[in-house]
Amino acid sequence: MNNDITVSLVTVEDVLSHPSKFAELDLHTVTEEQLKRVQGKFRFDCFGSSTVNAFCVWFTVTFPGEEKPLVLSTSPFNPETHWKQAVLYLHEPVDVIQDTKVEGEITMYPSEESSRHVCIYLDYTIGDLKNKSKTFSIPDGYADAE
Repeated sequence: MNNDITVSLVTVEDVLSHPSKFAELDLHTVTEEQLKRVQGKFRFDCFGSSTVNAFCVWFTVTFPGEEKPLVLSTSPFNPETHWKQAVLYLHEPVDVIQDTKVEGEITMYPSEESSRHVCIYLDYTIGDLKNKSKTFSIPDGYADAE
């Protein structure tokens, strides 16, 4: 597989675990410097026996409201949005069984080519396999395709 961040719709049926939050930003206090590198660790257990082909990344924003907060989520567990999800394909698929541990660290940082794009560095371990890492970026011409 390539190193592109693939923006596509992921269905709940494609998800092999509960979500694992790797970062949280307070939009009232976050600084421009902090946005230059958003990093965090993740850990989850897989559901059943299946094959892991990719990691899926999305965001959720909560806006305060007078009666209740307004939540905008691009999660595959919520109604579809035009943002869809960011899919990070592995070099090779990995077979997993119930409760296979997946853990790692993800780092998001601005692309040098486009101020509107990000790059993602993913360092991960699936089960007993040795640690792997991969860097992803938005493909050339992505903005032109939208």
